[in-house]
Amino acid sequence: MCQGLASAGHSVSLMHGNFGDLVDRYSSFCQQIFSVPSLALSRKTLLKSLLNLLPDLFKIRHQIATTDSPLLYCNQIYDIPLPALLATLTGTPFACHLRLPPPQNLNPIYQQAIQRVDRFFTVSEHTRQQWIDFGISPAKIVTIHNGTNPDKFAPDDPAKRELLRQKFLQTWNIPSSAKILAYTGRLDRRKGIEVLLPAIAQLRERFPDLHLLIAGKALLDGPQYQAKLEQQTIDLGISDIVHFLGHISNPSQLYAASHLTVIPSLWPEPFGKVVIESMACGTPVVASRTGGIPEILTGEFAMGLCEPKNADRLAETIAQLMDWPTTHPELGQRSRHHVLQNFTLATAIQRLETELDHTLQRRVTDYTVPHSAVANYKS
Repeated sequence: MCQGLASAGHSVSLMHGNFGDLVDRYSSFCQQIFSVPSLALSRKTLLKSLLNLLPDLFKIRHQIATTDSPLLYCNQIYDIPLPALLATLTGTPFACHLRLPPPQNLNPIYQQAIQRVDRFFTVSEHTRQQWIDFGISPAKIVTIHNGTNPDKFAPDDPAKRELLRQKFLQTWNIPSSAKILAYTGRLDRRKGIEVLLPAIAQLRERFPDLHLLIAGKALLDGPQYQAKLEQQTIDLGISDIVHFLGHISNPSQLYAASHLTVIPSLWPEPFGKVVIESMACGTPVVASRTGGIPEILTGEFAMGLCEPKNADRLAETIAQLMDWPTTHPELGQRSRHHVLQNFTLATAIQRLETELDHTLQRRVTDYTVPHSAVANYKS
């Protein structure tokens, strides 16, 4: 997003906490980069954090004072306290992206910081409504759906696509006639893989050449969770057709090699970026009807939606789409067109630029977060 804003002619400076693998990339288009170790203020060490911040605050405040039409933009709610403080000290308009649902509890520092934000952006209408229920004024929140790069995630010509497919088949010793289902994402309980595996066991009887490729690592639940999933495949008698690939750096190749991408999430995904990545590659999607996913799979693509936590329904939905190259031969092409029309990164950047300009021109002042909403909110 920030690189897109820089390409559009805006001057972008970065304020970040710990160094990560994206700092070099930001250096290529940012005017200045400020490393602020105490970016996330802690209640327990508030005074110490503020004292450590003083030199950085003076530098950043000077940068704001010498910038034409400055605006502070926070990429996620958990980094909000410091930019909120800067916005208060300088009178600078302040916008924040809400990419996750509200936390169950929010400490007073964050409560005060939220009240300083002039404009919020959410990644889906579902997430927007969650934050409205939390207590943010609807007038302050707009939805900007995530977008993807259609050049990076693109369908290859049929010959190259088949070569990619054969590469995956050979790597995992899968028969050349196999139909591949793909899952890509974290290996965590709320992602629904424990529901997907029984569905695969059911489908094997109807589609004996079916194989499932699972790409991703167990993060929240640790490596023992992957071991549990592997044991589940043994118990279900499908360990020979389920393959754990680990993390893959280029998921577009997996999408291109696959018949369908399956997203069996149990929790309400704020958006579902894998959906648009797969569709941009021309690979249709079966996904849980939860969170922001139904905002992507609209119209004819809603046939890929199924109720979460139900292996029978998931198996049925996959089966209905398994023969799409025959029954709906243009579905892959239409899937990509749907993304090009609605979910490109360029469109998301353009929307963000428009809303940031709106924030500069006219602040929305109704932004009180009732303490009762914070106290009573249930995720």
